[in-house]
Amino acid sequence: MSLKKYLKRFRTVRAMSREEKKIYRRALRLLVNVRLRMVFTSFPKVLAWVRKQSPVVASVTCLNPDRLSWMINSTGIAFPRIFKCLPRALAGFIVLRRCGWEVTLKIGARRRHPSLPMEAHAWLEREGTVIMGDLFGLEKFAVFESFEGEYL
Repeated sequence: MSLKKYLKRFRTVRAMSREEKKIYRRALRLLVNVRLRMVFTSFPKVLAWVRKQSPVVASVTCLNPDRLSWMINSTGIAFPRIFKCLPRALAGFIVLRRCGWEVTLKIGARRRHPSLPMEAHAWLEREGTVIMGDLFGLEKFAVFESFEGEYL
């Protein structure tokens, strides 16, 4: 990412309200925590931890789900090789559920061409609309896991 984009992101974060900055910092800490758990534990243990962390209660001052999704994505995009789609989706799931929003975590895969390897992706949906992790051609992904709240 270029210096110009980093400066723009810095200015955007700086212009946030005090409450948004607080949520942004929580989101960044949560994203780091999810990534570390993904590195050092098994995926079922990570899912069990995410389940415990994501009750549907408005425990923080809530923003709209699009703004919350943007915050998670922008923290993850700053470090694209570390925070790929799955840690962002898991962290987003926790943050959105803590704010009382019902979301669904989806994990899918596709193969663009028989000679190319499989490509996997994770995203979040709310009421059938993608709110985090939207990609061009997302409809071509075959969903092999879909997690909602208590079923996570």
